[in-house]
Amino acid sequence: MAELGVVVGWVASPIIKAMIDTARSYIESRLPWRSAVEGELYMLETVLTQILAVVSTAESLPATHNKDHLALLRQMKDAVYEAEDLLDEFGYLLLQSEVNSGYKVSLPSAFFSPVGISFRNKLKKVLSKLDKVKDCAQAFLDIVGATVTTGSSSGVASAPQQRPTSAFPLENQFFGRKEERGRILQWLLESGDQSEILLSVVGDGGVGKTTLAQSIYNETKVADRFELRMWVCVSANFNELRLTREILSLACDDLGNDSASFNLNKLQEQLQKSVETKRFLLVLDDVWNDEGIEEWENRDRWMKLLAPLRFGGTGSKIIVTTRLEIVSRMLDAGDSIHLKGLEGDDYWLLFKRHAFRSACADDYPELQEVGWEIAKRLKGSPLGAKVVGGMLNADMNVEKWKNVLRSNVWNGIMPVLNLSYQNLPPHLQPCFAYSSIFPEDWRIEPDKLVYMWMAQGLLRPQEGRSMRMEDIGRIYFDDLLSRSFFQKLKDHNGNYYVMHDMIHELAQSVSKEECFRIESDNVREIPSTVRHLSINTDALLQLTSICDLKNLRTLVFFSYNHSIGSDVFKQLRSIRVLDLTECKMEQLPKAAGKLIHLRYLAFAETPKTAPSSIYRLYYLQVLDVSRSRLPTLYPKGMLFPEGMDKLINLRVLHVPGAFTSQIARIGKLTSLQRLAVFRTSKKKGRKIVELQNMNELRGSLRIMNLENVHSMQEAAEAKLNRKEYIKKLRLEWHYSEETRSNDDQILEGLQPHPNLEDLKIISCSGIRSPTWLETNWLSHLQSLTLSCCRSWISLPPLGRLPHLKFLEISRMYAVKKISFEFYANGSLKGFPLLEHLRFDRMPELVEWSQPEEYRAFPSLCDVQFKNCPKLTDEAFSSCLQTLIRLSSLQISCCHRLVSLPSASVLHHLTALKELDINRCENLASLGGIHALTSLEKLELMDCPKLLSSMIIGEDNYDRGFLPASLASLKIIRCGLTDASLSSCLQNLTSLSTLEIADCQITTLPSKQVMRHLTALKQLTFVSCSALTSLGGLSNLSSLKVLKFFHCHRLLESANTDGENGQVILPSALESLLLDSCGITDNSLSVCLQNLTSLSALRIHDCNGIVSLPPATVFCRLTMLAELEIFNCQELTSVVGLTALTRRRFVTISCCPKLADLSSISSQLGEYSE
Repeated sequence: MAELGVVVGWVASPIIKAMIDTARSYIESRLPWRSAVEGELYMLETVLTQILAVVSTAESLPATHNKDHLALLRQMKDAVYEAEDLLDEFGYLLLQSEVNSGYKVSLPSAFFSPVGISFRNKLKKVLSKLDKVKDCAQAFLDIVGATVTTGSSSGVASAPQQRPTSAFPLENQFFGRKEERGRILQWLLESGDQSEILLSVVGDGGVGKTTLAQSIYNETKVADRFELRMWVCVSANFNELRLTREILSLACDDLGNDSASFNLNKLQEQLQKSVETKRFLLVLDDVWNDEGIEEWENRDRWMKLLAPLRFGGTGSKIIVTTRLEIVSRMLDAGDSIHLKGLEGDDYWLLFKRHAFRSACADDYPELQEVGWEIAKRLKGSPLGAKVVGGMLNADMNVEKWKNVLRSNVWNGIMPVLNLSYQNLPPHLQPCFAYSSIFPEDWRIEPDKLVYMWMAQGLLRPQEGRSMRMEDIGRIYFDDLLSRSFFQKLKDHNGNYYVMHDMIHELAQSVSKEECFRIESDNVREIPSTVRHLSINTDALLQLTSICDLKNLRTLVFFSYNHSIGSDVFKQLRSIRVLDLTECKMEQLPKAAGKLIHLRYLAFAETPKTAPSSIYRLYYLQVLDVSRSRLPTLYPKGMLFPEGMDKLINLRVLHVPGAFTSQIARIGKLTSLQRLAVFRTSKKKGRKIVELQNMNELRGSLRIMNLENVHSMQEAAEAKLNRKEYIKKLRLEWHYSEETRSNDDQILEGLQPHPNLEDLKIISCSGIRSPTWLETNWLSHLQSLTLSCCRSWISLPPLGRLPHLKFLEISRMYAVKKISFEFYANGSLKGFPLLEHLRFDRMPELVEWSQPEEYRAFPSLCDVQFKNCPKLTDEAFSSCLQTLIRLSSLQISCCHRLVSLPSASVLHHLTALKELDINRCENLASLGGIHALTSLEKLELMDCPKLLSSMIIGEDNYDRGFLPASLASLKIIRCGLTDASLSSCLQNLTSLSTLEIADCQITTLPSKQVMRHLTALKQLTFVSCSALTSLGGLSNLSSLKVLKFFHCHRLLESANTDGENGQVILPSALESLLLDSCGITDNSLSVCLQNLTSLSALRIHDCNGIVSLPPATVFCRLTMLAELEIFNCQELTSVVGLTALTRRRFVTISCCPKLADLSSISSQLGEYSE
């Protein structure tokens, strides 16, 4: 966009279009007051339409630096803003009359009041001014030889055209940089010179420094190498306190709220404790040099910041990305990676990805040819590929691409970015420019940004389409995202969005007259043209002394540790967006109620109630108090006094959940988009009828305390069947053990809209289900929970629901039988898409009826039966016989269950991979479990009769008792004996993980059994107090990890199985943990004698050890890299450790009889006490 557009077009055009729409709506209305100003309104529409044509023409002109021309255009812009405010004020009068009278204003009294007369006089004055400005602007066009163009100034933005997309991945792809990646990975993963802890990545903006660092940071090998990884974006605004606090928050999981008051010294003390002995990786992204101070001062500030990190564990590393070589020198980087542009095929692949996206490039040979030439001229800039590629993708036209090729895209990155901005559709340009109010590297919340755009009138209705403004805004955002004006990134909290620093500079450039950010105390004056101001510093004390606030339309505080006085509020005459979240606010001043243009208001700390004047903000669309700490401080306090219902344009209300129920007459807020919780009451203004006209609600809605509704008629007044945007609905009564006779009728009256996808019915005390749940009315329902409907005797025919995927039925105390009707009365194949089925706390459920020929649940893959104490073996067999896709089955607290189904039933379950059985106290047989040929994971817990007497039969010996497909087996408190353990393990050739706990076994199975476990890699024993012998354990040729916890008799005798040189542990073992075991000095030596692959040894709470093995044992442990000795109370000697030949990590703690280690510490490598 030319500089001319920066001055006027990017904000003025959409405002003019919105004003024209407003004027036309007044003209076309039938209200009596219209005739009093009809002439002026027609004139306003005409003048604005003419000015729009002039502005549209001016925006298409080349940049001008003529001061007179720019002054004229600024004058026109100011007049347009003034006219818009005037129309807004008149609309406010109408809203005020509507609120006060309780219905749409239809009387002329509002207009003929003194305020109305003043409005008419002012309207005439503004019209006169606009007319003169239009004449001057026309004269300007005549001077520059331009002709006003019409026909394209309707201002109606169309939705971006979408092409069919494929599964081609747009994220997590990395192109080129193999050499650079290799160097950095080698530096990170190999010990090398431990003094070189810092490496810098240096390169121009947009060259890919951050992308390279991200790919390294997320590398699996890097994640495994470093115990702690931290990523901090530094940017130009260096602040020791902020950066230290941010690093500390990443290093310490339980950083308390008190840390907000810590000074730098206290924070650094905490940081030192958090990183001590931990091997960490810290990435400092986008580091700059403060040009306002000397280099030695910069260096001192950074050395002070990084000082606590010197105490990190050996091998800790810091990666810095920067545009400046001086930063690399300042930080004493041991090595530097200098990035240039991508080359050759790597760059072409990146460019193609953004230019063609999901389209197949080979289908566009001409575009490929032109694209190749464009790519060559971008000089390998990754950012150029993203931005220019995104721009080209928006219009897959050969001539358009050739025009780009003929432009100066190769003459530096900023011309490239400017070209991309110029090629944005007109409706996206102001939205992008407005985004410059965010600080650099700020995590942008799309919804919040859309609300701000909406408040500024930057969103235009879609021609011929009825869409919410929020949805239009999200289309705008996604369009800018697809063109790389925003970036989508991901961390452990999920997706987030930022602007690349070069894109941020572009936004600043195109909005420099309208938007301004204060980020230091060096600002002395803010230009009078500024309409949108953000503050990101604690240094600014007096805002009114440097800024004329009367023209501001946006004021956002991103960081400001001060309060805002009423003097500021009194000056904000035109404000639309006011975000005080980061300000200290004891109470909103009464003057806040005079901000009549305000659409967006956010604030946080408000210990007192908001002033009643806030309810005169009739234009308010967004009220965000979500960060208020009131719920914990004042759980019964009133955040909002009476009057909230007057905010009739409110669309978004972000308040702590407890406070929505305090809002009386909330039903008047008919534009509200979300309401998480509604508590019904018997009080007027809080009854369920308040929901009647709230048909814009969407997302999830929880209706509580339905016992306060008296009849079906009252329930029906909520008109839930008209709430088409509600996707999740929870209907909840207060729990009662008595039957409430009218609950059936109330539930009947709460019939939802058929678009509902998720329904929960909780604690309904009627005796039957509603009729709308007995048909396929809820044809889109995907998830259903029925809980604590204690008097329902039977379940509705839920098999009718064609899209149901999740079903949970719990605490249905009267249901005794699952009958054929449950599947849909036989009219359809029941539950065609159901995948997850839960039954929990069904104390009377006995019978499950299903004819063998009836194939219900064709998609069911996950089933849970919990706390169904009367369900019989026959019922289980009936339920399971047709579940051919079942992959996970959990059975818990089903005390009548004696045996699993026979092989003739279980052999149908060919997809079952996970089986979990616990707390079935009478279960004595696993039935035909060997028929589960796909079973991979089996957990058996608290079934005391199950394995107490089982011995494998002769007919099953070759094939084994358990299925050979098992990869993971866990047995806890199931009466396991030595014989039954051998039977269980017979022929488990795929078993990789085995855990046995709380069992009275005395010896492990023989070598003949163990030799079949060829895949076993991890073995754990917990609280096997009678275990004394390891049996044939040494024959586990693949075992890598072995753990013993609380096996107090294990190896307590020096007379071990290996006293004559025979090994008792497998030589392939890599990790051994002995915790609270009876092991002695001699038995420990025997255990370790052949473990040449052992890399980690941990011994905890083993009080039978007096001395660690001698050097002759430790010298064989050539791979040992980590040794941990903890709380061995009798340990007195560790002299044998001197035989360790490699550099190691040794930790010895809480061993009170152990002598000082300092004499041998130099021989241990790295150790801690």
